[in-house]
Order: sequence, then structure tokens, then C-alpha cells
Amino acid sequence: MYELLEQDNGRNDIFSGLSEVEWRSARKVVVGSILATDMVHHFKMVSDLDIFYDANSAVLNGDKAKRRSFLSLNNSKGLILHMFMHAGDVSNPAKPFHICEVWAHRVMNEFFNQGDEEKAHGMTVSPFMDRDNTVIPQVQFNFIEFVVAPLYIGVLRIFPELNELGTNLVENQRKWLKIYMEEHPEADSGPMKTRNEQFSKKLEKILQDHRDTIASNKSKVSDATANGRPTDVLKNRSNWKKISASDPVLQTRRKSKLDATHAFKASQLRRITKSKSFRNEVKERKPTGPLMRIEASP
Repeated sequence: MYELLEQDNGRNDIFSGLSEVEWRSARKVVVGSILATDMVHHFKMVSDLDIFYDANSAVLNGDKAKRRSFLSLNNSKGLILHMFMHAGDVSNPAKPFHICEVWAHRVMNEFFNQGDEEKAHGMTVSPFMDRDNTVIPQVQFNFIEFVVAPLYIGVLRIFPELNELGTNLVENQRKWLKIYMEEHPEADSGPMKTRNEQFSKKLEKILQDHRDTIASNKSKVSDATANGRPTDVLKNRSNWKKISASDPVLQTRRKSKLDATHAFKASQLRRITKSKSFRNEVKERKPTGPLMRIEASP
């Protein structure tokens, strides 16, 4: 990427206007985000998301504005950015099935081509890359269950607004199971059905828990409003402002207080600037510029 940016004398270098510190920071974000897509970090990320949610569930399930503010903190940004990069990298099973199916076959064909090359060179064929022994619907079903679903459960616990992706995962897994049963009617699909139902229930519970929390928070706000606390306070404050603005006696009293305050501050300032210690301090001070120059009162 950085080689491309340097082509044409850097004409397309979007980082050219950054300072050295900013450039290093941007590069760190770019490199970290790319490395986050490496599957070697997958299960650690799943674990990190679980820990992150458990430690901050009160904020994440609370007010939207507070959650947004919390997620914008520097110590949260890195994990969230890496999460979205990795989730996007394995996102095909979370897309509508007419897209998911096409790209699943394209990826599997790429795997099979590699497996053919490994056979031709007398090598051991890598897992899922032997076209003679790999059942695509079964591979996709298991890929969703053991790889994509645990990651997306972490994503949806933090961002339940993305619940459509979870629904797609459940439905796509169900459709892969249906295709598998049609292609292999002799196979026992009972365990796969059970696992799909368990995944569906787990996902729905996560989303329902979030909906219940939101409803509970709204109920607390409604109860407080019904009991006359925040609403009446705001109304009363507004009413008192209107009364004071139209009452000549209160206006006169406020003006007198302001005048007295200003007079007191002015007298204090004159007393300080005329004191001997202040004059001596001004004489000894060496001005370093026009904004730092102080002149003593005569």
C-alpha cells in the first residue's frame, strides 16, 4: 500500500500532510488493522470481546449517547476497529444467502485448485482443499458454527443494531443444512439440526436481553417523569426565569448585585496594582514578548 502511495512522486499520498508523529500513528492503525484479519488472532479476539463486554456491560446496554462516548475512548478504539476489520473479512456467511452461496463456492473452488496443486506435487492436501472428499454445505455449516458465529456473537453484544447479520447467520446455516440433507439423504442430520436450533436460541437471547435492558431503562425514565422529578424541575426553572425577566423589582436587585460585584473586583484590582510588592515584581520581570508585557499603574 505504501509503495502505491509513493508512485507518481507521491501525488496520491493521502498521508503527505501529516506530521511525523501523526504519520507513525496512522501507520500503526493501518498495520494493526491488517494484522487483525489474520486467522491466527481469531480465537483471542473472540475471547477479548467477551471480556470487554462482561467488564462494560452496564455501559454497553445503557444509554446510546453514553455508549457512543465510551466506545470513542482511545482504549476502546483499537479493539473495536480490529473487530470490524476481522468481522468484515469473514462476513460472507452473514450476508443474504443469494450472495453468500455464490461467494462460498468461489472460495471453495480456490481451495480445491490449491489442493489439486498440492496433489500434483506429492504434498499432503490441506484441510478442506481436497475436492474429492470435501462436502461444501457441511464445511459452510461448520464454518458458521465454529468460526463466524462466536465472533459475531461478540459483535452483536456490543452492537445489537447489527442484529440482521445474526439473523442471516442463522438462516444461512439452516439453508446449508437443507442443501446438505438434499445431497446426502442417507446422512443423519439430527445433530446438525440441534446445533442450528441452539445457535438460533443463543443469538435470540442476546438480542432479547439487550431489548429488555433498553425497555427497563426507558421504564425507569418514565417512572421518574411520572413521579414529577425531572419534568417539574425543568418546568419550574423555566417558569422562574420568565418571572424574574418580567419582574422589575427582581431586575433591579440583580443589577445592583452585578454593579456591587464589579465595583468590588475593580477596587481589588486597583489595590493590587498599586501595592509595592506588585510594582517591584513588574520592574524585575523581563518581558519575553508583547503578550507577556505588564505595565504598572502610575
